[in-house]
Amino acid sequence: MAKPGIVDTGRILTLEELTRYPILCPGGNSGFGLFLNRWFRSKGVVLGKPLSNDSLTALVGLTVAGVGIGHLPWRCYRSLMNENKLVLVRTKPALSPVPYVAMFRNESASSFMNAVCLIARNSCDFIHLFNAKATHAPTRRRTGHDDTESTL
Repeated sequence: MAKPGIVDTGRILTLEELTRYPILCPGGNSGFGLFLNRWFRSKGVVLGKPLSNDSLTALVGLTVAGVGIGHLPWRCYRSLMNENKLVLVRTKPALSPVPYVAMFRNESASSFMNAVCLIARNSCDFIHLFNAKATHAPTRRRTGHDDTESTL
């Protein structure tokens, strides 16, 4: 995703063209960052100087500010697209879907941690993240995958 006007969204970018832009990505210690870096390497793409941050909220802010192109879960930020603050950037080949999971170490397992995970599993709705108009409770459980396979 990008701030409108940063990228020509009327065409599909190759991965080589994508490297001409600053890429905003999660830090290398996050599962998302590791997954994304591994995928780029598997395609032979070397990112110049990606700007990384471990805060998804910060990455969204930097993307909206026009600092670079961010690989963001577009359904979560649909409201920013509706407000013309973000646009989708299409690439070929399409980016791989990124799995999202919540985990804890086995040695941390407890009835409390199991209860927290159960609550999160049954109540998290990442599609309405930061969407002030979403006033209803989630109606179904998410699968844990984001739909970013063809967009940044």
